[in-house]
Amino acid sequence: FTALCYFVINDAPAVRWGFVGFSLLFVAAGIAGVFWRLELDIDLAMRKVRIRRGMWPATKTTYRSLDEADEVWLTMKFRSSGSKNKNKNKNKSPWWFVSLKFPEEKKGIRIAASSSAVDGYERCEHYATRLQLDAVDATDKKSLTRKSWERLDENLMRLPREERPESEHVPHPPAGSSIELLWSTGGREILLPALGFSGGLVFLAAFGGIFAAIGSLALMATQGVINMPIEGSDTALMIVPPVFIVVGLGIIWLGIKGSYSATVIGVEGASLYKEYAAFGKRSGRK
Repeated sequence: FTALCYFVINDAPAVRWGFVGFSLLFVAAGIAGVFWRLELDIDLAMRKVRIRRGMWPATKTTYRSLDEADEVWLTMKFRSSGSKNKNKNKNKSPWWFVSLKFPEEKKGIRIAASSSAVDGYERCEHYATRLQLDAVDATDKKSLTRKSWERLDENLMRLPREERPESEHVPHPPAGSSIELLWSTGGREILLPALGFSGGLVFLAAFGGIFAAIGSLALMATQGVINMPIEGSDTALMIVPPVFIVVGLGIIWLGIKGSYSATVIGVEGASLYKEYAAFGKRSGRK
């Protein structure tokens, strides 16, 4: 593209060099990406770390002791999707990053990345255990959660209540309640039971039933099954009755699904979501 701008734009030198200079920025960025080096070598036996950073061939090598490291950090950021929406996090995907952090470093050295909260937490715990460093959950910038690598596999429910992290003090539903508290590797969910049979379901069933009945009668009349006068063009008589039947049955189905759908509210990493569970399937996650 740079050569094309140089040889094609001949009449306006200022425009030519403007395009050439702009395209050279991308060329420079590409060259920098090719020759930039950031390497992290960890010797677990000697607990030594070698860091190579800089432009090849003039990379700078630093040797550190693994015992100097503070901890293994887990952070969450929204990756840009190119949208110009004023809400900077809208239409952007959350990513979880695992970093090895030394005291004087603000961000640390990134060693893993994942678009899944479950995978991000698992990787953080994996590296913390392997490197024998504390794991720090920094996905919530207002409060950091630190846990010793030796206690990552402990069952929190077996610990004395005063030793459990504050985030684990989740009350159970009261006795006799139909609300369920579900636990998983990546987080927890609250299952709010379906409403069940109600006046709303009766109304929707009656409303949809009227549509379905009108469509069925019209369809039988056009087919000569029943003797009922009906007027209209042949095309309309072929299309309208089936549409009425489908709409009526659809309204009835929506009423049944809405009445017998449980609401699921869940937490997964730094994300909060809501979805519906009906007849063994989940849908409508937001």
